[in-house]
Amino acid sequence: MSSKRLVGIFRPAPIAGVLFLFVPLFLAAACGRSRPPDLTIIHTNDLKGYILPVQVRGWNARTGGYAVFASWVEEVRAENRGRGVPTLLLDSGNIFYGTPEGHFRKGEAVVDLMNRVGYDATAIGAGDFEFGYLNLVRLSGRADFPFLAANVHRRGSAAPADFAQACLVREVNGVRVGLFGLTTGRMERDLLPGDLDRLDFREPASAARECVESLRARGADLVVALSRLGLEENLALARRVEGIDVIIGGHGSRTLRRPVRKPGGGTLVYQLEGYGRSAGRIDLWLGDGADRVRRHRYEVFVNQERSRPHQLEIDSHLAEIRRKTGGDWDRVLGLALQNVTSKKDGESPLGNLVADAIRRSAAVEVAFHDPGAVKAPLLEGNIVRRDVFHVLPENRVIVAMDVKGSAIRRILEESLDPATPFLQVSGLTARYDPSLAAGERLLGVEIGASPLEDESYYRVAVTDALAMNPVFSGILREGINWRMTGLLVREALADLIGSREPIFFGTFRPTRMVRAGGQRSRQAGK
Repeated sequence: MSSKRLVGIFRPAPIAGVLFLFVPLFLAAACGRSRPPDLTIIHTNDLKGYILPVQVRGWNARTGGYAVFASWVEEVRAENRGRGVPTLLLDSGNIFYGTPEGHFRKGEAVVDLMNRVGYDATAIGAGDFEFGYLNLVRLSGRADFPFLAANVHRRGSAAPADFAQACLVREVNGVRVGLFGLTTGRMERDLLPGDLDRLDFREPASAARECVESLRARGADLVVALSRLGLEENLALARRVEGIDVIIGGHGSRTLRRPVRKPGGGTLVYQLEGYGRSAGRIDLWLGDGADRVRRHRYEVFVNQERSRPHQLEIDSHLAEIRRKTGGDWDRVLGLALQNVTSKKDGESPLGNLVADAIRRSAAVEVAFHDPGAVKAPLLEGNIVRRDVFHVLPENRVIVAMDVKGSAIRRILEESLDPATPFLQVSGLTARYDPSLAAGERLLGVEIGASPLEDESYYRVAVTDALAMNPVFSGILREGINWRMTGLLVREALADLIGSREPIFFGTFRPTRMVRAGGQRSRQAGK
């Protein structure tokens, strides 16, 4: 075939004809892409009372605190108002428990700030139960936004708890948004305040199905779950429960910098770290039918101190909160020459430091401590009382008793089970082999410099929470001469820090629970 014929076959179409065919399509696509979203959701989770700027491990600047966050929210709302886009501000729970400011009047300060910033709803986290049922009723009456807890009911009833709604429909600019909240169904009732015995915690997935059905029947265009189940269970919830368009999660250490979507265009799952360090902005373009979210766009706001100007009204309010909570929280106790960290699955420097503080304060031979109670590291530099509060926000009291050496051995054996807390210890050294059968993993124990004697009694101290833990409580109840010391673990740690030379990692390095072969911690044995 000649080159002339090839040219004839593929002769270019007239330019005007091409434009006529394709320009309308291009313009339609461009307009569709530039059309403002139907709804913006700003979301937070696990604030835990971190409303003031704090230093964060690995950051070169402090967090901005609530004043910088509020400034960013104002910016997003102003942008959306100019485009006619509604904005919802939602939280996934654990709002106040964890800092002196959060504990101020049992959560009032944080609820007041959330009112000022204009939250539309929050879920209820386990930390929000810390001061009891009646306190939640009081806080819900103070809040200008609803508390949501679909799977928390009055004991023996299908009615929601007095402080919460199961689900609701919020209409914004013609978009009907269905909202419901879920808290974990595995609340440890023995560790909760006494007046929570009037509550039942239902299985979350069945409560979610009921809410989805109700919200759809009430005409919701979009269904959003505020969930405290943790990332893995939220992903499972997306698979198990049809009809949830968006899950905004909280709880646990795993986070998402980008959302995960159920295969086939289903549920979107979002979850960020807490402690006031970040917030998410979700822009949603909605459709009809099964694919209710046609398009989504996500932005993570990292809340750093110098990222934008402070919101002045919130800044002034924070100054008043700081004044009312007292300046003693900023009193320097000691110095950390490097970061002192903890972990939940093995011995750690910070865990050892806390265990030593318990033993010293109670004047006993041996101390045990659950590393799950440690919520933050001690960072390099001056240590102030506020830092110690961040490490141990729970009001745990030291309990002392005399127990036999055989009981100490059983406690250590239980601690080596992967399903139980790997206890931090003080006053003893233990060698173990995790490859051996249960009951045989402990190879040797010394109290001070002497071998453990099974029939001898030793003075032991634990926290009240550990004394009530179902795994260890039966063993500890065999002890005699029980005494509630009235000493808070947090204050014991503050006293120890204030009484010694500067702290560094090596002083409390893991050398107490030694794995056979020289490796330490349960993690190393996996």
